[in-house]
Amino acid sequence: VIITKISLPLWREDGNGNMSILMLDTKGKVWAYGYNVWGQLGLGDYTTRTVPSQIAALNGYIIVDIQQSCSNGVHVCALTSTGRIFTWGYGGGGGGTGNVSPYGNGINTANTNMHTPYLVPITNVTKILASGCWQSNGGGTVNVTRILKSDGTTWATGGNQCGQLGIGTTNNAA
Repeated sequence: VIITKISLPLWREDGNGNMSILMLDTKGKVWAYGYNVWGQLGLGDYTTRTVPSQIAALNGYIIVDIQQSCSNGVHVCALTSTGRIFTWGYGGGGGGTGNVSPYGNGINTANTNMHTPYLVPITNVTKILASGCWQSNGGGTVNVTRILKSDGTTWATGGNQCGQLGIGTTNNAA
């Protein structure tokens, strides 16, 4: 297997420095290992792995990009060669904030983790970004999925406490 991209959260995932690693190979398959308390490995469970495992739920798709958030809980996005996206992992707020999940499934699944990739009902996607932050005011974790479509429109879903979704309000969006 030849790896073309490695995706890591931009900071330590928890106070113990536990990390999850996702890798994209030349055939468009995603491999995952490491810490998995939120299901961010996408392997159908919450078991930590010490050896890379291929994400079977993505079989039949060629993945061209993978992104992980950098907040306290990790959510993941994967972009297919046909302009579709999958999301999985950490599903919400933290600190009892009741954030809407970053999955883009139109359902308020706040604080619900998904251990299997979910195919988001949106098409013609050209770029993705999984982002997140920890609110220093004790407000908890905010996870967001950002989407750029081929027509130039941008979409965002997730927590919106500070207006970071750019939708003109501070309402969360599913």
